[in-house]
Amino acid sequence: MSDTQTSGGHFEAFAALPLQTPERAAEELEYAVTGFPTDTTLCIARLIFAGIFDRFPGVKLIASHLGGALPYLSERLDRGFAAYPECHRIERARGEYLKEIFYDCVLFNPLTVEYAVKMFGASQFVVGSDYPHQIGDLGKAVSTIRALPISDHEKEMILGKNAEQLLKIGACASGRQCKVSVRKRDMKSE
Repeated sequence: MSDTQTSGGHFEAFAALPLQTPERAAEELEYAVTGFPTDTTLCIARLIFAGIFDRFPGVKLIASHLGGALPYLSERLDRGFAAYPECHRIERARGEYLKEIFYDCVLFNPLTVEYAVKMFGASQFVVGSDYPHQIGDLGKAVSTIRALPISDHEKEMILGKNAEQLLKIGACASGRQCKVSVRKRDMKSE
């Protein structure tokens, strides 16, 4: 069950757990740990296989959960494209499409995030926290980005500039220099 609405031309969706039945809520949470990233992986791969990015060039998509397993499967997708003629319904190798998708950084292991950023470039990432989900933690999300062995400019991109440009909000909407700031109160843990 979810409550959805549109706001300022952007779609928002809020998932709800069936908290009135604790057993069912526990099942949903067990699924959420591995199921959400798996669903993200399959969904993005199917969008690519279906040719959506060729039919709608320039479409903007943010894949949650760091794109699931996509950073690790990029080479496999390209190998499949080369090996199977049935996969040639699309115009380019699948890994090329992955470089056009945006990803949120809702994984708090710096090595995992670092690998994904190396695969697709800092310009394709936005900070994510999973907040207010129980495992969400904005402070941890920010500290993970700050711990990455990338330039300060790339960190600023991930921490806000990319999102401002993508969503055409804030200073980026007016074409001015984008400035990123994180409030101290949002930094609840390290």
